[in-house]
Amino acid sequence: MEGITDRSGERIAVDEFASILQAAIASEGAAKLAPGTLENADLIIGGVISASRGTRDGIPVVFFAIDLRVRERTTSDVIWHFAVERSVPAP
Repeated sequence: MEGITDRSGERIAVDEFASILQAAIASEGAAKLAPGTLENADLIIGGVISASRGTRDGIPVVFFAIDLRVRERTTSDVIWHFAVERSVPAP
């Protein structure tokens, strides 16, 4: 089963994040998107959010890495892949 996994240790609301992605895709009139392998979905989203702590220009930051894939449910073909790394000021 896929889904979005939070390995960041930063308490990411992955269910809310997935819901926002689903709503954005639905608002464009695209196919139904769901985390995991739901039978009523056309597309399945999965991926990992990870993080590490460090400094940038002497300022403490958290580096987030997001790696997401959208697959066609019946064939498992990856139809969209997104990977990005961003830093935010550490709390």
